[in-house]
Amino acid sequence: IFVFLISLICNIKKPLGTFIGLVKSLISKLFSAVLIFLLSEFSLIQSNLPPMLEVGETLYLSAQNQNFIIDRFKGYLKEKGFSIDKIEAVLATDSDRLHLAIPRLVALSNFLQTDDAQALSNANKRIRNILKKNSSSKQCQISKDLFTTDEESTLHNKIQSLSPVVSQAIDEGRYSDALRDLASARGATDNFFENVMVMSDDPIERANRLALLSELFVLLNCVGDLSEI
Repeated sequence: IFVFLISLICNIKKPLGTFIGLVKSLISKLFSAVLIFLLSEFSLIQSNLPPMLEVGETLYLSAQNQNFIIDRFKGYLKEKGFSIDKIEAVLATDSDRLHLAIPRLVALSNFLQTDDAQALSNANKRIRNILKKNSSSKQCQISKDLFTTDEESTLHNKIQSLSPVVSQAIDEGRYSDALRDLASARGATDNFFENVMVMSDDPIERANRLALLSELFVLLNCVGDLSEI
């Protein structure tokens, strides 16, 4: 029955505007509800939401149905007591693997009670705004030879040392450990912003500093987008 429902739903490519289309839409919503129930209450399945699903043959899950599932799942998480900003933060980082949302939310909620959390959140918002304003700037690889301050080198070294540690913690589902490790970047991040002018008059130096911040931004958001909080 489960495979049959998937087959019906995934073959929906666009609303038909007919009775059959309405039936398919209702079946789609029923399937979404069952999926979220199994996912959230029993952890019986790992839910990935790619554009295509393999069930005997190539079948298509429409974007409309993906959005419906995400919206219903957000509602479910709100009923569980998680605030919308935390939900958005976690789903902004990974909205495909819904079975990982709750453990990420628990870890993020606990982390936000620490002093480091607000500081990193503020830094992350600042980084996001800088990168957004300079989104048209040419991206480049980070070059250590272009660093002219100790703060640049220190931040770069911190990112390089933290990345494999944090990645391993996330792969193993140790989200609290990952966030605790990220907190150790606070000092290097604060010192960088206090002593380095990101928007240097030298375009090459400026691009290198933007690349450094871009790398830091990815690292800080590996569990949840802190700029959403």
